[in-house]
Amino acid sequence: MELPFVTKVAWVLENPSDLESWMLVSLPRSGSLRLADTAMIFDSRELDPDEDYPPEASALELRTVVGGPSIQDVLSNLSQQRPNPDIEKMLDALNYYLEHDAFISLQ
Repeated sequence: MELPFVTKVAWVLENPSDLESWMLVSLPRSGSLRLADTAMIFDSRELDPDEDYPPEASALELRTVVGGPSIQDVLSNLSQQRPNPDIEKMLDALNYYLEHDAFISLQ
């Protein structure tokens, strides 16, 4: 895959092993991610020292940076609580992490 790579949040959740670099996602006005939201995968090592994300991200109005390893951790934690979670539950866990800076706890 050539980086930066523009895709959808659903693809990111379905392919967490491909996230060795970073992911940049766009948060809608409601504050929660949706599966159809645009996501950009990029390698942070390719950025200039004064950049937080690629210039292409500004054109797409992307603004929230989430590290690929953090997404992998969120999904791993979720899988420990509920083996083989569906994509909606993965999205809930990621949104919880973005809002609370903590892993979701399922009852």
